[in-house]
Amino acid sequence: MKHHLTVQVGPRRYRIGSTWRQPIDQMRLLYRDYPKPDERVADYTVRLESQSWWRRYVRPSVAINGDYMLPDAFPLPLPQGMLAAEMAMN
Repeated sequence: MKHHLTVQVGPRRYRIGSTWRQPIDQMRLLYRDYPKPDERVADYTVRLESQSWWRRYVRPSVAINGDYMLPDAFPLPLPQGMLAAEMAMN
């Protein structure tokens, strides 16, 4: 992933990667006071990717991928990218 962040929430560490900078910047702001984990080790991986190459530029939509699939989750508009990351973490 082009942009990424590793965050520790309680005993769990998440590596969050995104095609876009915006969701990662929002997550950094939200979790700025949390402990800084070792970036090499993560318990779970969350990927925020576009559905297709053209969806990255035309009406960008964020699809949730990573260690677990959310089959019933529809891709969200890019402004809701932080919500998509939070859904994947839960």
